[in-house]
Amino acid sequence: MTEKYLIRWLDIQSFEGSWMPLEEAKEFKPVLMYTLGWVIKDEETYIVVVSSKDEEGIVGSVSAIPKCIIQSMVVISSP
Repeated sequence: MTEKYLIRWLDIQSFEGSWMPLEEAKEFKPVLMYTLGWVIKDEETYIVVVSSKDEEGIVGSVSAIPKCIIQSMVVISSP
């Protein structure tokens, strides 16, 4: 877990509020997101990324991201 990645991916856009005009709802589209961190698991259909870690193996800000929504993964640092 030495390489750090900048991961660009698409997320859903949603609205949990009250009613809205149909024309406003038609403007919704996926939102481009960025996650910076270490890939700790790489499966066929998804990756697991952590954005914080210590030297003893404690991690935080954990995200499981489906590979089908990942736009790009760029290594931004390595040992």
